[in-house]
Amino acid sequence: MNLKRREFCAWSMALGVTGSEAIAQSQSANIHPVWLGFGLNIGANAAAQRFPLSNALLPIQRPGRKTTFQLEVNEAISQQLRALGDTVTFQNATDIGGDTLLGAVLDYENVLEARLGDANFIVMHMVGHGVLLDFDRTRGWSMRASYPFPVTLLRESKGSTESTAKQYLADAYLDPQNSFATSFAKATKRLSPRWKQNGGASGFNIRVTSCTIHPDVAVKLKTWGIEKNISPTWLGHLASAAICEGLDVPVVPFAETQSLGNYTYKFSDRLTAQNVRMPSDDDIDLRIHVSLRNMAREIKYRNQFERWEAARMIVLDIKVKDESNQDILSIRMGYQDEQPDALAREEDNSPARDAHFFDMAIYRGLNLFFSGVEKGDLNLLAKVMVKPDPQQSQAINEFKRRYRNGFAKGV
Repeated sequence: MNLKRREFCAWSMALGVTGSEAIAQSQSANIHPVWLGFGLNIGANAAAQRFPLSNALLPIQRPGRKTTFQLEVNEAISQQLRALGDTVTFQNATDIGGDTLLGAVLDYENVLEARLGDANFIVMHMVGHGVLLDFDRTRGWSMRASYPFPVTLLRESKGSTESTAKQYLADAYLDPQNSFATSFAKATKRLSPRWKQNGGASGFNIRVTSCTIHPDVAVKLKTWGIEKNISPTWLGHLASAAICEGLDVPVVPFAETQSLGNYTYKFSDRLTAQNVRMPSDDDIDLRIHVSLRNMAREIKYRNQFERWEAARMIVLDIKVKDESNQDILSIRMGYQDEQPDALAREEDNSPARDAHFFDMAIYRGLNLFFSGVEKGDLNLLAKVMVKPDPQQSQAINEFKRRYRNGFAKGV
């Protein structure tokens, strides 16, 4: 019998077993994935467009180093994973095809330059995702689960944006306190208990299936000079990471188009996971649509503090649909910086500064909203200007019931 996942779930429920329980029972529980390595997500779009700096630096050896920078990143992540204890397995040579594999991949990078007084700063935003992979010599590569995560690094700039960004890109990947390596390890630690519960594959899938920017917002972004930094693609990757952290569940990686079914992960010149089979569109149980509905910025002089301040606000529309594209939840949320951006001078505000702080506002706002849903915390929801009426409360509870049951978290 060769059943698709939904047919398998229906067949199992006829026997009195929930779909997620049936899928979980069909997987090997308490897995210890083998560390595969760090790579680039090159299947969704041209790597040179989404992460030009990383794409250029990873294959080369830095001065005084004996290996490529990609191998340096591999080793830094390995050290972080070893510190977690009994979470993953390390093998010098993996016979691909017998074990579940754990990889870390970069999806997107955003490099900005901002000014504060007489000092310039480089701000690097990244979004990556951890991925559990299986390999079968007949069927090829397939994804068990994934968990997107963000990285933000700020460093003082003393040269051109491009040269300084290259210099500090190593910090963005390797810094022992705040980097791609540490962020990946934290996300792995948070999600690894799921591997012990269901073998890494619950059979339930959440994905951000579309991200849009309202035409009025698009005009503002172009006027402020940040239309290339705050794009629908960047919004999709950022929203996926915020949902993953806020709900504390795996999230299928964002794709620029729904027709993109497979990814390709390049881990090294010798190892590329080609055409990784993602959950099909039919197998996405909860489909999340995010629209950037409004953005506002106010710059004013505060006599009390004798300084200029920039306050920024975003408004997002969030819709959740089921596997049949029936509405479950539709809600509007807003978020304003809790701490205004202090400027030494009015002219210190720049497009890059706007891009950075709007980026942070979008992530924090989405994270607060989904954390509020997960925790049932009305105070967190109030911080994003959501005060649910009875109908909205019922819709939020239904959304929560579905994903918690789907991932066997209980309600």
